[in-house]
Amino acid sequence: MAGLNERNTGTPLSGNKTISVIVPCYNSEKYLENCFNCLDNSTYKNLEIIFVDDGSTDNTAEIIKRYASERNNVVYERVNHTGVAGARNKGLELAGGEYITFYDADDEITPNHFSNLKRALESNDADVSVCAFKRKHVKDKRNGKPCKVKIFTGNDCEERLLCQNTFDYCLWNKLYRAEIIKKNGLTFPVGARYGEDSYFNYFYFKNVKKAAFSTAPTYNYKKNEGSLVRESFKESRLDIFNNLKVVIDDAEKTGGAFTHSAHAARALFITEALYFILKFKYKNKAVTNKLVTLLKQDLKHLKKCKRVALYRRLLLPLVPAVAAMAFGKTGKRTEDKLPENFKD
Repeated sequence: MAGLNERNTGTPLSGNKTISVIVPCYNSEKYLENCFNCLDNSTYKNLEIIFVDDGSTDNTAEIIKRYASERNNVVYERVNHTGVAGARNKGLELAGGEYITFYDADDEITPNHFSNLKRALESNDADVSVCAFKRKHVKDKRNGKPCKVKIFTGNDCEERLLCQNTFDYCLWNKLYRAEIIKKNGLTFPVGARYGEDSYFNYFYFKNVKKAAFSTAPTYNYKKNEGSLVRESFKESRLDIFNNLKVVIDDAEKTGGAFTHSAHAARALFITEALYFILKFKYKNKAVTNKLVTLLKQDLKHLKKCKRVALYRRLLLPLVPAVAAMAFGKTGKRTEDKLPENFKD
């Protein structure tokens, strides 16, 4: 059995190139059986599966170690509870495959998920491959059937990522080349509780010359009842603006369309934050004032961003949120001070 912080060393992987699948876990015991089934049913077998246990207090460790004891391609590592960014960094450190992808234990994948991503990447000599996904579990009627693959090149790849046009900030619907990650020392911002994926993808896509997008939705993203967007507006959501500030500062060095797209990206997340502030009746005048100030800065750039899909995503949630705040209907007032993670 693979013990605590130990690698299960069995027969070396051979044949086709290895995909390292990084699975961060925290108190995930009720999802693991389904997670294992999805991985076992994969049509692509040359997988290195890396479970990083972020200090779980339930039976996650015992369940994973039992699963690992029966397989020669499973890595189990336990780390102190620092959050998903730290867990993913540990996974990157352990990954030995030519390709790297991420998988959340509470989601589902179709059997051809990894093979589709790999085929799209290799057949087009791309630096990253991306697949469509569903936001809830729906049987994929196209599973096993040919899918369309669209190719994007040059600066268009990064601009589309920033504006979330075709490419989004999610990690789990992408297949990355390990060489690009290691060569550029790419990691996740430690301590970030929200938006670490936007940070990582931005700096990865800076090195992308060609990206392949598969229209087959082979990843099922499942929102659980205890998820961040269902419970309340949490100030941890504001972490993303620290990550986006780094992105904007970097994009401004390049200038032009990158600067406009980076500011437009932040405008999108600001409007989403305002929407949740309204929905969950959170009120902290210092926070809303800062968000509105940043939004005013970003809207100047938005006019020069030509991605039509972004306008629709921005304007629709913005109207009711701003109207409610204008009339003071966002709920009971909290202490009007900026949280520590939103002061810079």
